[in-house]
Amino acid sequence: LDARSVVDTLAVLAGLALVLATAADAVSTLVTTRRRGRLWPTPVFYRQTWRAWRAMGRRARHEQARERLLAAYGPLSLLGLLVTWVALLVGGWALVWLGLRTQVSGIDGYTDALYFAGVGFFTVGFGDLVPSGGAARILVIAEAFMGLVTMALVIGYLPTLYGAYSRREVQLLALDDLSDEPVTPIGFLEACHRGGGSEATTAAFADWERWCDEVFDSHTTYPMLALFRSRQPGQRWLTALGVVTDAAAITVAA
Repeated sequence: LDARSVVDTLAVLAGLALVLATAADAVSTLVTTRRRGRLWPTPVFYRQTWRAWRAMGRRARHEQARERLLAAYGPLSLLGLLVTWVALLVGGWALVWLGLRTQVSGIDGYTDALYFAGVGFFTVGFGDLVPSGGAARILVIAEAFMGLVTMALVIGYLPTLYGAYSRREVQLLALDDLSDEPVTPIGFLEACHRGGGSEATTAAFADWERWCDEVFDSHTTYPMLALFRSRQPGQRWLTALGVVTDAAAITVAA
């Protein structure tokens, strides 16, 4: 084999490795929802972007401006994660087409390969660059299928994610006593007792126990939910969890 054939082979192998790793990460995040190592695309994306976003939030002088900035990270991160997956997939396919440029008319460099990869991934189909080899045609179909599946998974994933987020937020309204004062563990117990004595307190703890089960399941399945802040001002799900936990500790101790 000459040097050019070796480089082309390495480009194809590297591109396929990048494509398969990114596809596995997307499926693991959206379908199997299993934890992965720190070097997979999704953990790297959230670790790096949250670090930079948090640094910007710390520079905000006013609390309200900081809260608005930090609250925007969760929804925007989903869009950023999709863009990251698409960029990695298209970049990986571009390496594959660069290595197989003899089977696609019009590819002279990585820019042309990147253009052809984007056209195939998004199923645009201009027809200005056409695969001529049998293997290249099969790979084009595989790439187009991967693009459709990626978009469909993300679209189907968003309602599930926001449904879990809404269920988390609805329970927080139970702590709101319609006053401007922050809810305390003692205030929570007093409100429950006024509503029906010890039986009402036991029922309230049962409701919050079910809420904790749902939050634990949803936030371990979709860890990015932990970065979604509460919609209503002054409400925080971690603070609510602390209030109820302290109230439970007081009840047990008493």
